[in-house]
Amino acid sequence: MVASKNGTAKAAATEIDEAEARAAKIAARKKREALAAAAEAEESAPANTKKAKADETAAKPAKTSTGEVDVKAEAQVLAKQIRSVVYKHFKVLLPTREEQQLKSLAYGAKDKLGRAIARMVAKKNGKMNWELWNNRIFPALFGDLSKTEVKLKYSAETIALAIARLFDGISEEAEEAIKDLIAYNQESFNSRQKPETDDEALEEIDLDLDDEDTLDSDDDDLDDDDE
Repeated sequence: MVASKNGTAKAAATEIDEAEARAAKIAARKKREALAAAAEAEESAPANTKKAKADETAAKPAKTSTGEVDVKAEAQVLAKQIRSVVYKHFKVLLPTREEQQLKSLAYGAKDKLGRAIARMVAKKNGKMNWELWNNRIFPALFGDLSKTEVKLKYSAETIALAIARLFDGISEEAEEAIKDLIAYNQESFNSRQKPETDDEALEEIDLDLDDEDTLDSDDDDLDDDDE
């Protein structure tokens, strides 16, 4: 009778151990599944969300050897916080200075190349297909500028130096070439905002007239008037 009771107790203990082991395995599996799901969600999250989270967890500004706050580091942290807060409430991500410069440089390259092509096409009595250049050729060469987040195929330095090899008005030094293209883009934008005069229109078309013949003709008209 005692042996029977002992056997029953051992069987019950074994069942309890097995149940606990099964429960532990289930808990471990659920934990692994939860971690995998979190990792997958993080990987598939929009780029803007990832950037905002990175900005929120930015480190505090470092201090100098004298214990004073590093102003540049503090400004960088504040800029990240501004972007994070704006994105949190308005779901838009403010572009950084570098992103704005890259976009301006790319637009400058597109406009400068496009105008050069248009002038050469006009000399052959052709008409520039701006839609083809803006929407197909340039994006295929450099990247798409139509989206909020600029994604170019090359760095700013590479693009600037490539354009410098095609135009003598662009510096052959990377930093200066970038500045030249950004300045050109700004000038081009400003010129498009004001009405075009007849002289500017003629210059843009580039009729390739002989300047001396034109001046001689004007002089003849003046002589006729004097008579």
